[in-house]
Order: sequence, then C-alpha cells, then structure tokens
Amino acid sequence: MTSRAEGSQTGNAMPTDEFARKVADAVLSDKPPVRLRLGREVWPYTLFKSFLPSRRIDTTLSNRFGLDRLSA
Repeated sequence: MTSRAEGSQTGNAMPTDEFARKVADAVLSDKPPVRLRLGREVWPYTLFKSFLPSRRIDTTLSNRFGLDRLSA
C-alpha cells in the first residue's frame, strides 16, 4: 500500500486540503461515484478506463501496487 500511496506524490501533486475537500464532497453526495479520479496525474487511469473493463483495471492496479498479496 505504501507504494500506491507514494506513487502519485510527484512534485505536481494536488494540495492535501483541496484533495480532501473534493473527496468529502464526492462521497457525501446523493450519488457517490464508484471510483473517484482526483489529482493532477490521474490522466493515465482515465485513459485506461476508456478501453479496459473495470475489473481488469482493478486487477492490474492491485497487482502493480501489491494489493493482491494482502491477507484478509
């Protein structure tokens, strides 16, 4: 999980307070999104979504960041 958390923290990262405000607004809305794409480096994930099924994206990202190795 650490690699995922730090993977998006480039010099161009969205300020924490702005990110938190957007997350809170989204999850507290009447129809919260299944996925919330926020940040300045989110474009590759948006691109993947245009041609890959959601399950494939989830599996790929889980493998990439080691989430497939977490124990229950």
